[in-house]
Amino acid sequence: MLQLKKEKMLNKIKTIVKEIIQSPKISQDSIALMWLKDFFPEKYFALTSSSLRPHSLMNWINDIIINKRTSVVEFGSGISTLVLSNLIAHENLDINFVSIDESREWIKVLDSYLSIEQKSKVKFIHAPLTECNFSLKNSKWYDSSILEKAIGHIRFDSVLIDGPIAFRKDIMLSRYPAFEFMQKRFQKEYIIFLDDTNRDGEKEIMKICQRRFGYKFLTINDSFCYAQTSNNYNFIF
Repeated sequence: MLQLKKEKMLNKIKTIVKEIIQSPKISQDSIALMWLKDFFPEKYFALTSSSLRPHSLMNWINDIIINKRTSVVEFGSGISTLVLSNLIAHENLDINFVSIDESREWIKVLDSYLSIEQKSKVKFIHAPLTECNFSLKNSKWYDSSILEKAIGHIRFDSVLIDGPIAFRKDIMLSRYPAFEFMQKRFQKEYIIFLDDTNRDGEKEIMKICQRRFGYKFLTINDSFCYAQTSNNYNFIF
């Protein structure tokens, strides 16, 4: 009887392991991590449920390299900031990179992971959340007066929207203002990436942007989508 129970338990474990191995999400992220590992920080950096998925990160990086993006802005700093600034420094790429976040403390944490050379490859902008004319349902967004002054006349061809926080129902549309703010700050051809598109808020934002700006969002994985103004080289892994 004991032997039978052990065999049943072993078979159950084998089934679970097989399901994990065959999971597209696990496989995608594992390969992406291996591919990008040389550009991760030398000291331990915690990846959490709030972090950009490795597969999403890799596709964002792929587009920047393959389609030769020259000016990149991200809303919401994190592992993406560290990887791209490291890549720019390592490959000596001519890319203007701006990273925006509402937390001065978080920016300091990220900055501590960067070498002197890497620090020169990214411009951090600290912009606290405040009332915004572009907001929907009175959600707060980055202080646009600070952004306007810090960004100046820069025009971007790659945008990553992964902030501010939008996990609660009352703030689920808090990332929409980025689309409005960027309309006069794009180059002629550009691409926009939106993270957490598995959530109701981001799904609603994509519908609004399709109606308002004519964007057609395409899916990369279950939580990452993009819209672009022209056909470029395929970058999707």
